[in-house]
Amino acid sequence: MIELSNRLGQIARMVQPGSVVADIGTDHGQLMVYLAQNGTIRRGYACDINEKPLNKARQIIADYGLEDRIECVLASGLDGLQPGSVDTVVIAGMGGDLTARILDAAPWVREYHTRLLLQPMTKPDHLREYLCREGFRLELENAVISGKFVYTVFSAVYDGIPRELSLLERYIGRVLDGDSADTDRYLMRIRRNLLGRIAGIDRSRSGDPVRRTEYETVVRMLEMILEERGYHVECLDDLWEAEFAGTLCNPGELG
Repeated sequence: MIELSNRLGQIARMVQPGSVVADIGTDHGQLMVYLAQNGTIRRGYACDINEKPLNKARQIIADYGLEDRIECVLASGLDGLQPGSVDTVVIAGMGGDLTARILDAAPWVREYHTRLLLQPMTKPDHLREYLCREGFRLELENAVISGKFVYTVFSAVYDGIPRELSLLERYIGRVLDGDSADTDRYLMRIRRNLLGRIAGIDRSRSGDPVRRTEYETVVRMLEMILEERGYHVECLDDLWEAEFAGTLCNPGELG
């Protein structure tokens, strides 16, 4: 059985049994091989815009004898798929803005109510806002630690109802409803990120006071949540430095 990173493992756990899945930007195809090996998917498509990683995916798929269940597709985004040919689309390891552009270019994911599993490397807040504005319902979100980074993976399905995110939801999504053991570290990471942005505004002569107030408000909300989860607010910074300092923020994590 192929082994996955914690990040890909979290995505795999969110794939519904019996799905037909397309992995966009598949890289080496490990996720698709794993899902086929353990019987989660009926069929899969490993898609990439570049020939070199796709050839590596082909080799891994062949090594495990899964050519009859996983098809490799050389294409940009979802362009190489027939509308409605899959019921689940995975887009992992890309920026939130790029993910939104890929979805915009494939309106059939709305028509067929295709389930989306998304793991943005940057700007998850922008991606959440885009999805809700465009009529997608955010179903589930889980934080996951992989190496020195904390990521978030969320699922969404189009139902045609535009929504507005609350201020807190914009920054942390629905991680509080998830079942991840890494949720607390994700909340602390977002808090530290926002505190850094506040400090940056304070150092700048042209800082945005409205944005600063927004950041402060979210920080207070996060501290209240963490306190309810058993942490002492006055100890959060020391705790982060002592235990979590090795867990880094992704560059450009928030918009």
